Amino acid sequence: MSTPPDSHKKSCITQEIDAWVLAAQEQRAKLHIQSAGPWNSDERHKAFARMSELLLEAFEEMRMISASLREDSQALRSHAGGLCAHSQKLLDRHGRAAE
Repeated sequence: MSTPPDSHKKSCITQEIDAWVLAAQEQRAKLHIQSAGPWNSDERHKAFARMSELLLEAFEEMRMISASLREDSQALRSHAGGLCAHSQKLLDRHGRAAE
């Protein structure tokens, strides 16, 4: 069985997502330590501000990934519809030939 032509693309996307998640986890760990400082310190306020920024960045990344997946899904549905139509034509042709 042959490998789908876009399998490399999927692998790259998976690697990019994994790298992004790892970087986000590392940032979260650093900020967690920073936020554990004195109650009303400048460092703590900076840590919470950065956490908010990271959360907004994560939402935007997920929005972009979701939009990309929707586009891919629509393209696959369209392709599947074309394949079904082609298959039906072949079945009809086979049926006429059998008669």
